[in-house]
Formats: sequence, C-alpha cells, structure tokens
Amino acid sequence: SLTKIMTCLLALENGNLSDIVTIDEGAFAGLDGNSSTAGLQVGEQLTFNDLLYCLMISSGNEAANAVAEHIAGSIPDFVRMMNERAYELGCTGTHFANPHGLHDEEHYTTVRDLVAITLAALKSDNFRTITNTAVYELPATNLSPARELKTTNQLIDDSTSNSNYYSRAIGIKTGYTSKAGRCVISCAKGDGMYFLAVVCGAATTVLDTGDVRMESFPQCIRLFQYGFDQFSYVSIVSPLYP
Repeated sequence: SLTKIMTCLLALENGNLSDIVTIDEGAFAGLDGNSSTAGLQVGEQLTFNDLLYCLMISSGNEAANAVAEHIAGSIPDFVRMMNERAYELGCTGTHFANPHGLHDEEHYTTVRDLVAITLAALKSDNFRTITNTAVYELPATNLSPARELKTTNQLIDDSTSNSNYYSRAIGIKTGYTSKAGRCVISCAKGDGMYFLAVVCGAATTVLDTGDVRMESFPQCIRLFQYGFDQFSYVSIVSPLYP
C-alpha cells in the first residue's frame, strides 16, 4: 500500500479537491474480498478531498481505484500516468501495475525510488495534512451517515493502548501484503532536523499474549532514534571570533 503515495501524488497534481466523485463498480474490480477498504459503496457520492482521506488513512483499495478512474478515466490509463511520473522522478527500479498495491508480479519498487516519490509528494501541503491525520470524520454521504476513519499508522496514533506511538513522527503511510511484509514510510521532526524513514519487508510477530506486533513500527522508531542520537547541528564558525 506504499503504492498509494504515488496514487495520492497524482491525485493532488491533477485533481480538484472539491469535485464530487460517484463510486462505481469499477472501483471494486480485481480486489480481494479480504483486502483493505474504506467501506465505500457502489453509488456513494463524496468529495474528491474526502476520497483521498479514504485512500491514505483507511488505505482503501476501492478508493485507490476510484481515484484512478476519476483522474484518468480508467485504471489502465492511470497506471500509465504512474509509470510516467515515476520515470520523471528518476525511479530506476519501479513498475506499477495498479493504483492500490495489491500483489502483482509486474508491480514492484525499491526503497530508493520510494524516497524519491515520497519527497515529491511531501511538497504538497494537502498531502502532508492528509497523511498526518490519525482520525478523520468522513461526512455523511447519500448512502452512509458520518463515520470515523482511523489511521493504520501506529506511529501517529496516540491512543493509550498503542505502544508504537512516536511523538516526533509525521505521517505517512503503511503497507502490507504477504509477499511484501510489513512496510511503513514516515517522517520525524526534532532538534531542527527532519528524517525520512522507509521500512520494507518487516516481520509480523505473534507475542506470548497472543497479540500481533507489526515489526515495521518499532524498526522505524529505531531508525529515527539512531538519527537523532547520531546527528545534530553545531556552530562551526562565528563572526565574533574570526
């Protein structure tokens, strides 16, 4: 689902946040019944802005397809846009086959390319706002009352039961397939510095208590802590002491 960073980037570069989008059957094409969705329904209408929250907070695969259809008219045409944008950003190990990231042998990327895509997306104020939102109230639609979307990113979830909350974290996106493992991309800010961490292929651990621990989050925290421990800004010269 880190793929959705590219999907959101193209949406913000080419879409109008105030547009009204109607979810059609094409949004559910090719989706596994157990895959991540935002609970959208065929015929449901919502703003394009709200659709992006469904995409990035709930990691809705049907939202990704709906974004693709709205921007490009069809999913294949949107996938072409994704690959063209990746090439423009200098990605050398990336090929997209869909807008949501479900497994496909022709769908792959690298950590370095994910950095390039994420840095491009972070230039957008809207992207930063959306991806750093832990809870979002989706307004009532023609088919549903108002509902609450909760982030899949434990790094920014400050609920008391969450041990992976990291106060310096800012966004961005989680991902998981059985092939890709546990993945997360996040930023952290502190001491005048920003760090960007990309974790791919982390394990899922079942604890003695029976709880499931997604190792991507503690690994990301360890990377951030390493950065803050090892790097700092210092004053080298001063005009007072030539």
